[in-house]
Formats: sequence, structure tokens, C-alpha cells
Amino acid sequence: MSSQSTSDPKQIDLENLELPSSSIALNHASAISSLFLTPREKLPSVNTIEDCVDLIYKSKNIIVLTGAGCSVSCGIPDFRSRDGVYARLRIDFPDLPDPQSMFDIFYFEHDPRPFFKFAKEIYPGQFKPSLSHMFIKNLEQSGRLLRNYTQNIDTLELAAEIKNVIQCHGSFATATCTVCKYKVNSEYIKDKIYQQEIPYCDKCLPNEDTPSSGILKPDIVFFGEGLPEEYHNSINDDKNKCDLLIVIGSSLKVKPVANIPHLLPKEIPQILINRESLKHMNFDVELLGDCDVITNEILMRLNQKYGQEHDWSVNCKEKMFLNQIEDQEADRFVFQNPNESETNLNESIDSNYSSKVINKDYLKENSFIYLKPSIYVFHGAEVSIKSMRKKLKKLRNLLNTDFKEELDEDDFDTEDEFSTDDETDEDDDEEEESDDEDQNDDGTCKIGLNSVIDQDEYDEENDEDFRLDDKDSLREENKFS
Repeated sequence: MSSQSTSDPKQIDLENLELPSSSIALNHASAISSLFLTPREKLPSVNTIEDCVDLIYKSKNIIVLTGAGCSVSCGIPDFRSRDGVYARLRIDFPDLPDPQSMFDIFYFEHDPRPFFKFAKEIYPGQFKPSLSHMFIKNLEQSGRLLRNYTQNIDTLELAAEIKNVIQCHGSFATATCTVCKYKVNSEYIKDKIYQQEIPYCDKCLPNEDTPSSGILKPDIVFFGEGLPEEYHNSINDDKNKCDLLIVIGSSLKVKPVANIPHLLPKEIPQILINRESLKHMNFDVELLGDCDVITNEILMRLNQKYGQEHDWSVNCKEKMFLNQIEDQEADRFVFQNPNESETNLNESIDSNYSSKVINKDYLKENSFIYLKPSIYVFHGAEVSIKSMRKKLKKLRNLLNTDFKEELDEDDFDTEDEFSTDDETDEDDDEEEESDDEDQNDDGTCKIGLNSVIDQDEYDEENDEDFRLDDKDSLREENKFS
């Protein structure tokens, strides 16, 4: 169906949509356009990791969209584990309405202490770029990177010396006074941050209009703030130049950045490198697992096939290829009845959820699984067996009728595929509905920091109401523990 078809009022020509120039209008336009976005169809000609390698080599204007998965191996503190940032903040600041409030611009104005306690843990200079960052740098050095759009605020793209980067949600690289707008670099407030003192501005003095000095707030996008104009202007130009999209380590739930795949022409190939599959997207190839493991394998294959022109493997940690498991041996991983498996499927690798598992008998340490036509499972993947079954059946029925016979063979228990042991459809529907909650009506960012604020496990029903007037006033002293 044409994107300009008049039969469906929700179909508009997003590929040729020109965004307005003012910052406020840009955010409003982004919010409005997101209401009309529809998933693209998978390209039938792009299916394998070999296709990915060839596309990377042949492309000249690659957009790489990155999220927290790109930085997870760098040692940056996680948010939702038992000892994560949120858990510790609840102990130190019991009055915090919910963990995400430390990123809310209104709560920051009320009490900036929780945010600055967190800032110390992620402040620039403590971490080194990952192999995934160096993969992007390699694309840039070979003249293939059009732009790296990062949702991360850790500045590791700058540490990797990636030049063509847009920090969609800002970063800690600079800070701006909340009153006089005086701007400084990260070094200017570094000592204050490490000493756990609120960095008040020394350029604006208290007066009748402003009874206290402003705070030098790092230039990251808080909840309730719009994305920088640089992002909107850049994607408006880049969407018609791009010849390949690679998404690395992002769940694509944070709008408006999550809309980038929808803004590109439908014929542009799209590759996913992520721990888990994304139900609301149709990528041409899905490479699921640890991002560094996957980018290492891609770089090694690029070097093997095209290394005569460029040393692709210079940053690779492992100078060997992984073994590929495919065909019926790979399909047993998904379609075999878990109750009949000799190995307990709940013995997972890098997964805390019984519904997201990897059978250790199939995925050896130096191997990965190829589920035809276009899904790969590497170490570190979090795979929902039920969702994978549904996706593979859909892909195979659409792309190749030969696969239909495979799915009906006695080797696989397809009749019991949607048993009560699996997740329910209701659970899937609830998760899909939550995807639309990540953007305010005016286009401002509702979730935006390092893509680390994962809504999937967030229990909104048990949250306290967010009322600033019920909180105690901020203590006058700026020193805190």
C-alpha cells in the first residue's frame, strides 16, 4: 500500500515530510507525526549476517542509532538491579516519589540532590568506550558513517572520538545555569560533583527577583524538556540521505528518537543489534545478544572479505570466528516442546526471566544460532520463546513457502506451541500499549536518559502520586551525604 493512499486517513507521506525549524514547533510536529507512523515491511532480499556485511561495505551513508546496550560493557551502573541506582536512591532519599523523579525537571527544581548523587556515578572520565563504540568509529574512519544518533548521556561517543554524532538526549559534557544560562564544561563542576555538593552558579548573584543563585545543571534532557533543535534539523536532512540503518542496544521506546526507523524510506535496509527482539518493529535482520560479541563477529567478517582496503579487525577483542548453528538443530531451540527437552530451558544465559531463555545445550560458548530466514541468537540474548515462535512462523510464511513444511514436521511440537506454560497474549498486549506512553502530548521527552529507564518492569500502579507540595522543603545546606 502506498504511504499516500487516501483509503486510510492515518497514512501520510512521512518520507517527504519537512519538519519546521523552531524548537517548540519541532517537538510538537514530532508528537503529531508519531500518531501516523506504521511499521515498515521487511525487505525479502536482506536476511543473513552475510547480507549485513555486504551492506555495510557497500553503503556510504549509514545511520547508527544507539542506546544503553552499547555502553553496558563499559561498567556504567545499571538502574534496576537489586543494588542498582534506583534501589540505592530509595534508601538515601525515602521521600523520592518514584525513582524516575530524579530525572524530572520539576522535581529537580524542588530537590536536585538525588540527581547529583547519581551524577557522580556516571560522570565523564570514569569509563572507556566499548567495542560497539569502536565499531561505529570504524564506520566513520572508512567513510561510511552519516550520523550516530545516540540516546546515551555518558559521552562515550566523544571518548571514542566519533565526530558525526548527535547526542539526542544531551550529555554531561556541558552544564548550564538554571537562572542566568551561563554555560560551562564538565570539568568546571567536576570537583563539586565528586565532593557531592550542589554546583551553584557563581556568575549570577541573588537579588529580589532571584533570591538564590542558579544551579549548574548538566545539559541532559530531563522529563518534560524538549529535544535539542540540532536533533530535529539533522534528522530532517539525514532521512533522505541514509542508505542503511543499524540500531545498537536500544528498545526503541523513547520517542521521538524511536521514530527514526519510521522516517526513513521503506526500501532502506534496517539491522537490529540488541539483547532482545522488538515486537513493534520489522527489521530485515535481527542479531540478538551482547552488542560487543555481535559487532566483533561483524568486524571479523568484514576484515575477512574486505580487509584489503581497510583494517576492520583492529579493535576486535576476539580474533576468531564463532561457530554457526543452523537448520533443524537451530529450530529445535525454538520449536521443541520445552517439557520434553532433556535440558531445562529455564537454565538461561544472561537472563533473569523464565520466559526469556537460551538452552545451554544448543548455544555453546563459541557459537551462535541462525534461525532462518533472518534471526540470529548470540550469547547475552534474552529470547522470549513464544514471541520467537510467532515471529518465525510469520516470516517463513511470508518469505518462503518451503518453510511451511518444516514447521509441520513431527520433529517440532507446533501444536503445543502456545501452551499455558508460555507468556499470555494479554501480557504482550499490555507491553505494546505501554510503548505509547513514552512521549508527552507536546512532543517533549518523557523518558530520555541513556535509554536506561526501562518501562517494561516499572510498576506504575504502585507509584505514589507525584505532588511536590506534599514534600518537605529543600534543606538550605548544599552539602549532602
